[in-house]
Amino acid sequence: MLYEDVVLHHVGQAAALLRSLRENPALGRLLSSLSLSCFVPRASRNMFLQDLDEILQLAPRANCFVIVSPELTSTPSIDMASSLRIPRSITVMNLSVYIDHTALANLLQSTSNQLISLSLSLSLSSSLSSSPGQFPYLCLENLLSLHCLVDCDCEDSETVLSALTNMVQMPRLRSLTLRYPLAQADTIRPFLAKHGRRLNYLQLNLDNQSPLSDTDLEMFCPSLQHLVILLPSAISFSHPNIRWIDAWWYARRIKALYRLVLWEKWAAGVEPLPRTTLPNLLGIRLFDPALYCLYDLPRQFSPQSDAAPFSITFPGIIDIVHKRGRVYRRDLANLDGDEGRCWYNDDDWDYSADEYYYDSSENPGVFADLPNAYEDTLGNSSDGDYTPSERHSSQYESGFDSDFSLYVENGEDEDPGEIDHDMALLIHSALSVRQRRQSTSSFTGDDLSSDMDSSSTPDREDDITKSHN
Repeated sequence: MLYEDVVLHHVGQAAALLRSLRENPALGRLLSSLSLSCFVPRASRNMFLQDLDEILQLAPRANCFVIVSPELTSTPSIDMASSLRIPRSITVMNLSVYIDHTALANLLQSTSNQLISLSLSLSLSSSLSSSPGQFPYLCLENLLSLHCLVDCDCEDSETVLSALTNMVQMPRLRSLTLRYPLAQADTIRPFLAKHGRRLNYLQLNLDNQSPLSDTDLEMFCPSLQHLVILLPSAISFSHPNIRWIDAWWYARRIKALYRLVLWEKWAAGVEPLPRTTLPNLLGIRLFDPALYCLYDLPRQFSPQSDAAPFSITFPGIIDIVHKRGRVYRRDLANLDGDEGRCWYNDDDWDYSADEYYYDSSENPGVFADLPNAYEDTLGNSSDGDYTPSERHSSQYESGFDSDFSLYVENGEDEDPGEIDHDMALLIHSALSVRQRRQSTSSFTGDDLSSDMDSSSTPDREDDITKSHN
């Protein structure tokens, strides 16, 4: 277990790990994933790359390679990774650094036939936004899962998505998370038209002023089963195959100001689900915005596990609770007062017995859009410290924006401390390891039509409170 999932937090750890693998080659066969999150001085760069390259060659069973950036200019970058010899065994790559498109193209060309899962951070300030025509044609023929974070520093944000639409083939894509700054429906439609045919999982944020039409998802993503949206949603739709909908509130304060009781009742199972337009819908979950930086939670916490409450605890850092219809941060209970009360307090969540709804297709609900009063409430916040447009646009300035940072509950100090970019990524990485161990077999088949049923459902042994040190 010590060598199964290795994270390098210091440049010297690469040399130490290499020495151990040289002395005992059998240890290399234990290594499953390698993650880099460390400052690399320029003087040490060449030696670090040589050590890293040899480590990869001594780990024949490694299947996951991760680079995360603490946002320092000399940290491990995609330029460094593109000079490595990536073994054929690597099928999962997470490149959580801002990427030069030339280096990205070189790396993807060398791994195009082997990648099954890919996570990217695409910066619009990179050369890709100014010269999209230079991005080469790529065919990621075995790619099943793509997570793409697009930064919003450039006005011409459609350029990056256009390059992915026109220059990249992903014929087997099943899972897509697209974190895109206020995406316009006219920009998203061509992308979904090309890559959405076999999707069964989609996480998408859209500009409320440019919604998808009622039939867009059904037309472009006919196999879709699990949809993740950001509330208030710009999606008004019908779909014959969607089984699960997960919804992020984009601010605890907004939820406190205006509680969408219908969504809460759908999630709690006390109101008929909207089966007029979604005939196969099985359930709705609401996700605490305090967890928004852990963007992949809806997939890591399979909706199939909704009936079995459990929690994941990183002592002193974060306590994540999964109950029917909601996933929230329990360790914020004594920090945010009434703003978060409806998340962690069962009395505020559970409905009286006479309201309880036993699942039936009779009198199906209606998928209602948000009332105008919602926007009025946002615009009249008494605090005056932000406006909806400021918060909604600023949240995409970084992959882990301060408005959505996690907070540490410090036993000696009542003031919460922000969890930084690195900590959020490490928590996400630990949850990914948990998911990967549970779902390895689901990525080896030729067809992932059963992915929604098996890929990340926790074993019964996991349906209890766990602690990760």
